[in-house]
Amino acid sequence: PLKRRPPPVRLTNAAGSNAKPIAVSVLAAILGIHRGFHIWAHAQARKEWTDKRKVHDRPDIEGLHVVIFGFGAIGEELARLCTALGMRVTGVRRSPAASPHAAAVIAEGQLATVLPDADFLVVTAPLTEATRGL
Repeated sequence: PLKRRPPPVRLTNAAGSNAKPIAVSVLAAILGIHRGFHIWAHAQARKEWTDKRKVHDRPDIEGLHVVIFGFGAIGEELARLCTALGMRVTGVRRSPAASPHAAAVIAEGQLATVLPDADFLVVTAPLTEATRGL
């Protein structure tokens, strides 16, 4: 008798399917850190009033420089959101290619050249042996 075999299992990849919600969450973190929300939230939890002079200067977000290491679907979406707010974006990826959402896209080996000017560094690259310990 012939043995019945189960039908083949199809494996798929949904790369980029969560790009928008992740990018929005990262943008929320950038805005929160920039505006000092964490300081206010901690003071509120302690039921204390924090003098705004004790919080770092908070210049306008427009013109700030965001470097995004890992310029795939998540990085591109974050760049789109940051650019819409007037931030300057530099994307970093293995194979640089122009993007309408970035002032520049550079190779990974050039990261050190843009870091001194960065206001924020966001890592959206996957954790691999190549990215571990960066």
